Amino acid sequence: MSSAVFVKRYADPARGDAARAHWRWLAELGSGVRLPNLHDGVGARLVFDYVTGRAPRASDLAGLGATLGRLHGTAHARALYAANLDRSFPATSGLTIPDFHAARGEALAQIGIDTGGLPAAVYKDANIRNFVITTNGPALVDFDDLTLAPFGYDLAKLVVSTAMTFGRLPAEDMEAALDAYNRDVHATGGPTGSCAPEQLSAYAEVHHLLTRRYLHRNGYRYSWPDVRPDRRRMEPAVAITTELVIARHGEANCNLAGIVGGEQGCTGLSPAGRQQVAHLATRLAAEHRNRPFDAFYCTPRRRVRDTADPLSRTLGLTAMVLDVLRGPDHGDADGRPWLEIKTAFAGPPQHNPDRPYAPGSETWNQYLTRATLALRDILDRHAGQRVLIAGHGETVEAAHVLLLQLPPTVRTGLGFVTDHASITRWQKHVNRFGRHVWMLAAHNDTGHLTHPQP
Repeated sequence: MSSAVFVKRYADPARGDAARAHWRWLAELGSGVRLPNLHDGVGARLVFDYVTGRAPRASDLAGLGATLGRLHGTAHARALYAANLDRSFPATSGLTIPDFHAARGEALAQIGIDTGGLPAAVYKDANIRNFVITTNGPALVDFDDLTLAPFGYDLAKLVVSTAMTFGRLPAEDMEAALDAYNRDVHATGGPTGSCAPEQLSAYAEVHHLLTRRYLHRNGYRYSWPDVRPDRRRMEPAVAITTELVIARHGEANCNLAGIVGGEQGCTGLSPAGRQQVAHLATRLAAEHRNRPFDAFYCTPRRRVRDTADPLSRTLGLTAMVLDVLRGPDHGDADGRPWLEIKTAFAGPPQHNPDRPYAPGSETWNQYLTRATLALRDILDRHAGQRVLIAGHGETVEAAHVLLLQLPPTVRTGLGFVTDHASITRWQKHVNRFGRHVWMLAAHNDTGHLTHPQP
């Protein structure tokens, strides 16, 4: 950004106030998407830092799609995971984001796309002219519009505005933009399968109907029916079959006290942990409404049961307690200070994985063998389904060892930060070559804690 400024004026001060509130909400998301700095201004006059760069070209479409994906995925993970498209969303004390326009939903229904129950992203009017290509990547400009919309709806506006400006797009370019968008939605904590090719094509047709009145104005030189990509080429690059979601328990009393929380040492969740679990339940319930979980498992320790019980009530799913998936057996270390145990052992259990860290304890590798076999059995039993597990940080580590196919000694020099009430998400993909691949879609996702829904 340079020291020069760009001044935007509005005939109606309320429009200026709305654009200012939109910019502020987008900036506070912390998505990493570049926005121009907004200087002080009131009413009908907004003063931004001038963005130095060039106008986008059709060849920039995939990069712009990735930028939208980062914005939409972050917005969903941090704020919109509990939003519904058919009613307005109280984003902050000074901003309410309007619902997805009913007429647009009706138009989509007429061509076979039902938006009811779809997860919520935003529509910012991603006209290709509302980006600037800088030396550090695309920057978003113009903040006049902001509503709820299904994932991919704003991307479709980008595709339509690009084709109507530059002419026919190769189908490969539209595919690349969709792939980049979905990839970055998933990477920032957005929902799986965020936008399918047939959805993008349908959204584009609605945008064409809304945009055709501007043909031969505002830079639109081409009619969409003359330049739309060949939709027959728009086939899914990957299909998600099985999904595993692991929720770590909330903060426990034993965590606060720094003691080993086995059967004796675990006395349940702390008050803060219970609040964390309430936010976790809200997040997972929003997912469950859109894409139901088929099975719910939990481990038997009290802090995990204190986590699973509220989840069960909120989701309407019974948690199956699986003893074989329990946390490590601590033996004589149970209830003693972790600092004392680790000092005597010269490190955590993972750092000497074949030696017990206390009389009667499991070794780390004994725990991994037991836990990974249990996880493999669950995944085999629920192939093609969505599975939720409430467990421990060690449960997350066991899944990583299993699905990343890590060697037993890897934890002597590698760690995984897994916060209380965080979400880890694994997805089994079938790519266009028919290969089945497990992919880590999210680790230590705490968006529901940093930006909780009331």
